[in-house]
Amino acid sequence: MSKIEWERDLVELPFYRQLQAMGWEWIEGDPDLPESTERTSSQEVLLRGRLAAAIRRINLRDGQPWLDDARIARAIRDLEQAPGHGLIEANQAVTESLLKGTVVEGLPDWDQGRPQPVRYIDFDLDHYGSHRLRELSVAQ
Repeated sequence: MSKIEWERDLVELPFYRQLQAMGWEWIEGDPDLPESTERTSSQEVLLRGRLAAAIRRINLRDGQPWLDDARIARAIRDLEQAPGHGLIEANQAVTESLLKGTVVEGLPDWDQGRPQPVRYIDFDLDHYGSHRLRELSVAQ
């Protein structure tokens, strides 16, 4: 078994199955058909449409979405332009951003217009009637 098959069979596929069991959707991609994964190029890392919708949905003010398209685009740009000179540094920066979120320009009538935090991940999904995000492990 080659290294690529080993990684896919023993790491990636069990992880995908675990996410599916938790209610996540998995879209298997094809490098020759990027549109099958809602991308225009196989070089794109983020599913921008889904990410934008999720950012809008989980960042609420008084129970209502408050982020406009420009603020969402800024949050996505912050992920895409992660600092780092190499792959490891960039991965660390993106992981930190995903866990901690980012900050965008606030609204004039909210908190005196101060910049506001924006989360990429909703770690408490109970208010959507979904699963609570919990520790993930890969079984062999």
